[in-house]
Amino acid sequence: SLTSNERDGANLLGFTEGTWDCYVNHYEDYSWEELVEKGVTEYYEGLGWTQDHWEHNAVGVPYTEARWWGQLTDMEKSAANGLCFFKDNWNKIDMNPNPSFFPHPLPNFRYKPWNELNAVTQQVASSMMNYTEDRWNNLGTSLVEKNTFLNLDVDQRAGAMDLGFYAHTWDCFMNHYLSYYWSSFHEDLKVAIETLGWTEAMWSDEAEVSPASESKPWSDLTPEE
Repeated sequence: SLTSNERDGANLLGFTEGTWDCYVNHYEDYSWEELVEKGVTEYYEGLGWTQDHWEHNAVGVPYTEARWWGQLTDMEKSAANGLCFFKDNWNKIDMNPNPSFFPHPLPNFRYKPWNELNAVTQQVASSMMNYTEDRWNNLGTSLVEKNTFLNLDVDQRAGAMDLGFYAHTWDCFMNHYLSYYWSSFHEDLKVAIETLGWTEAMWSDEAEVSPASESKPWSDLTPEE
């Protein structure tokens, strides 16, 4: 729950308890019993949630958690609306300033050598995310980078946020969407992956071939690639 100062700030911004809990929190901090009391379980159930999912007694999360707004059915969109979701906040549109040509702001701190990081950053990276100097300095060699932001364990995700990452920047710059299912690619992201020559068959774990772009150095990629 919010502190008294945070509640005062939310009120100054125009929020009430009801609008904050729905539009900002989407009742995610409620217990299942509180969801029942609030009368919103039907909306979460419409998105595939059960009490076991909510209380972390089920494996994984409902498939809708990996869907973009445009991939939801009309019934799922209606359920999401009941939780104050709409296209932009469901897709977690990135409103951070982004002067680069990348889809999300470049996390410049990740491209500093280990010996240029301050002691606090080194401590967070090593103790919470299992980075070593070698793993940090050699991009893509740490196992933690094989996961999407949401699939990081609690400590790793907290560490990533302490470093300055959030879901968009982690999945883009660290994981490069390599842990996404093909069905999770949508709109611009799907255009990008297909422009590099990937197909659904190639993306499968069982595939033995990959696009020609995978073996090209940067200088040999076409402007479109």
